[in-house]
Amino acid sequence: MELFIKYPSIDTDTNPKASKNTTSETWKVTEKVHGANIGIYLDFCNIGMEGWIRFAKRTGFLTEADQKQFPVDPWLEANRANLEQTARNVIGHLAEPIQPGAYLVIFGEFYGGWFPANPSEWKGSKSLPAELKIHSAQHEGARPRPVQWDVYYSTTYEIVCFDMVVITPGLKPVKPDGSPVLASEVIRYQNWLPNEFVRAQPIPHVPIVFTGSLDECIKYANSDAKYVNSRVPELLHGLPALAPGTNIIEGVVVSPATGAHFSYKIKNKAFQETVKTSYVPKKDGTGKPTGHPFLAYITRNRWNAVRSKYGAVGITELKAAFVADALEDYRSENPETRSENPETRSENPETRSENPETRSENPETRSENPETRSENPETRSENPETRSENPDSKSVDVTSSYITGALDQFYAGLGELDSSIIQ
Repeated sequence: MELFIKYPSIDTDTNPKASKNTTSETWKVTEKVHGANIGIYLDFCNIGMEGWIRFAKRTGFLTEADQKQFPVDPWLEANRANLEQTARNVIGHLAEPIQPGAYLVIFGEFYGGWFPANPSEWKGSKSLPAELKIHSAQHEGARPRPVQWDVYYSTTYEIVCFDMVVITPGLKPVKPDGSPVLASEVIRYQNWLPNEFVRAQPIPHVPIVFTGSLDECIKYANSDAKYVNSRVPELLHGLPALAPGTNIIEGVVVSPATGAHFSYKIKNKAFQETVKTSYVPKKDGTGKPTGHPFLAYITRNRWNAVRSKYGAVGITELKAAFVADALEDYRSENPETRSENPETRSENPETRSENPETRSENPETRSENPETRSENPETRSENPETRSENPDSKSVDVTSSYITGALDQFYAGLGELDSSIIQ
């Protein structure tokens, strides 16, 4: 049976490991589709048989409870034959016979679910209220349920591929310099299939917007290239182009065309999951810290991203995952804090409570600046003796009253969009 494989994390800045640990001379820049990460697992030993295809979200294999957030069945029926052909193509492409237990994982993005009914009149978010009325009239009062709001691709739910990897159980890879690979990074050194081969397969793939050397791709990615409209509606679904600047992409991803898998993403400002904060590690006249840099990671964009990863989970587990995600990025960007290890996230998503109502249903009422809600210490616990943070340090204790107060204020500020799940 296939083991669940989590897609390797993508850094938010240039990764110094990339040029050192990959042999690829060619790199690519692809559009970052705004959806939910999904994996398609194909069992080489049972092609075409019952159960040979499995789907997984970011945190584990899909269950029946996940079907509302990940309705993949229509896409599967339309692409079943293409998946079988892809699996056979991979077997033919590999230089050595498939090892027992080996399987293919196609990593992609699950997206779509809504597109403007009047594309020629679309003017961005200002057109959303009128469009929602049209949708309601056409669907007996039902609201649309896109995988994500803010970038729109298709009226149907779709999957687009960006990577394929052959997983061989027991593989013990080494780095290009011959040094051993840490257990946590073995996935990066599995058999990632070359870009040209992946794009030749009969399944949809993300648009490539630029190719070149690593330096050339980095330069391109940091240009205005991440502030253009998505090409997915036109290229993959034959839909009309929306007016420039009204369907801007989430960002771009830079990754090697071949070799070990190290990549990074650059998002446009509207989708960044941290905000700039002027942290002053001192106390004001009342003895309270003036702020903490961790609070810059508590944003609505991060909440939306985490919610899209977990599917059918309860609000308690979702909050824990949100904090853990913020901690992971905070520690990555502040290495001196990595020794802290408050375990806040359940590691087995299948055991979490079953609350599938985790998608925002009313985008036009969102607060435009939720990240600023956590910046007012006056609304938090007024007893500094209960806080465990040292205001002169970047260390963070997410159980302290100072941080929990900020989190409570953030959750309350999510508004009626999430009132059904913020309990």
